Amino acid sequence: MKVMIFENDAEFEDFAINPQYVVKTSDKGTHYFTWDFTDMYKEEKEKGTIFCISDENSLIRKRQACTFGIISKPVDIDYRCNESEFKKE
Repeated sequence: MKVMIFENDAEFEDFAINPQYVVKTSDKGTHYFTWDFTDMYKEEKEKGTIFCISDENSLIRKRQACTFGIISKPVDIDYRCNESEFKKE
């Protein structure tokens, strides 16, 4: 099991968020914008990597979501933040 521990929200956002908006069209023809996660984040998530933010005041950790601009998307952040806690499993 791979564990990635980030110091704070900014470090996790740099890793996980692709900072470019994409314009999409809904089934009804309405245009809207959104953002996506980085390929690196998606690949690690697919492999089952556990993500953790060690800052106890982390908003991402608290809300279980990343926000870029006004758009939030859910993320799975584990509350255990040191390697020894993961080795107990």
